[in-house]
Amino acid sequence: MDVAPDPQLRVLAARRLPPALLPLLMHDADLQVRLEVACRIEMPALWRLARDRAPEVRRVAAARLPAALLDVLAGDADWTVRWEAAGRAMGRALQRLLRDEEPDVRQRAAQRLGELEVARG
Repeated sequence: MDVAPDPQLRVLAARRLPPALLPLLMHDADLQVRLEVACRIEMPALWRLARDRAPEVRRVAAARLPAALLDVLAGDADWTVRWEAAGRAMGRALQRLLRDEEPDVRQRAAQRLGELEVARG
């Protein structure tokens, strides 16, 4: 929903709207608006941004989603989204990322596995 023709006004709106109203802007045509929304929106609406067309928005979702919900982002087409998910993944998602085609993603997933093993003692 374009609440103002100027994208900068919509970015400001995304920064100041109460979180309950942010879903009104989550499908905005402007990337900066959707990035602002992704930084502030709460669950369960945040989950829908995991399928945004822009990898930048999906990376923000990967950084903010509960770790238990990162499985879908572990298979994202963009390696930077998978890299972000690897830093917080657990269980099945982490196992998938340990076998990723991108070396940086595998390395981050291995680091996460090491952190989890240390935490378990």
